[in-house]
Amino acid sequence: TCAMITTLVMCILHSRALDRRPICMLRSYYHGMLVFPMVWAICCWFSLFCPLVAPLSELFMGQSEAYAIYIFLVILYMLVSIEACKTKLEQSEPGQGSLRSEVINMGQTIMEAVHDYGPQKYFAVPPFGCCFKP
Repeated sequence: TCAMITTLVMCILHSRALDRRPICMLRSYYHGMLVFPMVWAICCWFSLFCPLVAPLSELFMGQSEAYAIYIFLVILYMLVSIEACKTKLEQSEPGQGSLRSEVINMGQTIMEAVHDYGPQKYFAVPPFGCCFKP
């Protein structure tokens, strides 16, 4: 019970903190992410007191997890597209860069921004690779 109350209070505090920020698209998606911990807290609490509800609780928890992953990917796409547009506008000639043309073909703009960085090392050392040095 204490864990559920703590989770719900933290979600409410985060929601209030988000409400104080300027209105934007990201704010609504950040609000959507708050569904995940609240659903898990409530479902786990119900499962403790009524074990017959466990399969239904798992269904709700799985749905909230899928929704949270979707919201995370939308936020990630929005942040990457914002940065790609900024990079594209900074590289263009003054007065020649148009945000409208960048929005029309956002996928290509993002891919060009990724390619501008060149090849990257994503994993420098495999997990526990330091233990296998010759």
